[in-house]
Amino acid sequence: MVGSIEVANNCTHSNGVVQSSNGSEEKLDELRRYVGKADGDLLKIVGVGGGAWGSVFAALLQDSYGQYRDKVQIRIWRRPGRAVDRATAEHLFEVINSREDVLRRLIRRCAYLKYVKARLGDRTLYADEILKDGFCLNMIDTPLCPMKVVTNLQEAVWDADIVINGLPSTEIREVFEEIRDHWKERITTPVIISLAKGIEAEISPSPRIITPTQMISQETGVPIENIPCACVLYWLSGLTCNDENFIAKSGAQRVASAEGVALIAPDTSPRGLNIEGEADSWDFGVGAGFYLNATQEKWKNWQMYDYVVKELPAVLKENFLQLDTSRASISGHSMGGHGALTIYLKNLDKYKSVSAFAPVANPINCPWGQKAFTNYLGENKAAWEEYDASILVSKYTNVSATILIDQGDADKFLSEQLQPQKFDEACRKSKVPLLLRMQPGYDHSYYFIATFIDDHIRHHAQALNL
Repeated sequence: MVGSIEVANNCTHSNGVVQSSNGSEEKLDELRRYVGKADGDLLKIVGVGGGAWGSVFAALLQDSYGQYRDKVQIRIWRRPGRAVDRATAEHLFEVINSREDVLRRLIRRCAYLKYVKARLGDRTLYADEILKDGFCLNMIDTPLCPMKVVTNLQEAVWDADIVINGLPSTEIREVFEEIRDHWKERITTPVIISLAKGIEAEISPSPRIITPTQMISQETGVPIENIPCACVLYWLSGLTCNDENFIAKSGAQRVASAEGVALIAPDTSPRGLNIEGEADSWDFGVGAGFYLNATQEKWKNWQMYDYVVKELPAVLKENFLQLDTSRASISGHSMGGHGALTIYLKNLDKYKSVSAFAPVANPINCPWGQKAFTNYLGENKAAWEEYDASILVSKYTNVSATILIDQGDADKFLSEQLQPQKFDEACRKSKVPLLLRMQPGYDHSYYFIATFIDDHIRHHAQALNL
């Protein structure tokens, strides 16, 4: 998200303000209804903190919704007096001169001259002035629309409907303790959205780790449930992968952020156990856990099913209050697509939706699955069937959300290992909703995933927000 603002093709720019018909007004109206705003009553949003997180987030909100001045007011609070050095001012001046629309806007507002003077060294330029004119120090090459900057904390927050915390964790307690004093006479409780990362240590009543969300709730008295949480999308990776592949290669973060979805990407197997033969082949052992609970003694630590379904959600719930683990969906690629489908079907009460890229759809009838199941589960074919989506779909038919699968028709593993047509046939027989999209020319790579990942995240976001 940082450093990039994408605007739909049907948007126009007028005096630096983005005017869009991409549904932003409908989203704003929905938010106004959520907080109980009447017609003619402004929804007041304030960002607290003018650093990287706070200013960028507030600027993006202004860029998307600032045009609806009769419905929303977006402001940002920052401490006054932060001087900008000459080099930064000179670079900012160059950016301004490169954008005719921004140049015209500043000339009309009689603000152009201050940048000339700052560049020539006749005066000091301050960060709050830059923000007022629509430039964010953390996005210096991205001219934005002007926004209201407030340096008095009481003025900023006393009647705010939504407060966006962009402070670092080290400053949260001090600032929100002051905010609490300004809110003593409030009748309504505001919504707080925290962008803060990090954790702090708390000594009393006993030593423990405390998150920014907990600190805000403690200092203001605002209930935890008024500090919105992100819903969760678990991503299960394929053979030879680890927890980093998807995060580094998929390009999923932009849309996930826009949709309020947290991406959780676990590893694909246990590591560091030094079991004999664990790394002898790429399709079994390390990096190839197949998201099952192994029953053979040698591989007893390969309990990836329980890890994904039970252990990982418990860890997230205990340590990340900004996540709503009760609203979860699941997706994956190849072996991970197999895992996502089987875990979803066996836990319809835990996941709102499922999708997959090129999943191993009928593992009991393909070499990868047969090798893994024989070693992990033994020769009991009934045990194998508990981890085969094409068989499970006939047992667990109470599927409400359409299953989404993308499969490249140039995938070299398509006919021998993946066999999506088997799952398609099983879904048809059981009347389970499935959207299987065969994508011409695509193979098994992450280029394939990166091309269609936005569709999958929006698919899950719709199910998670129902």
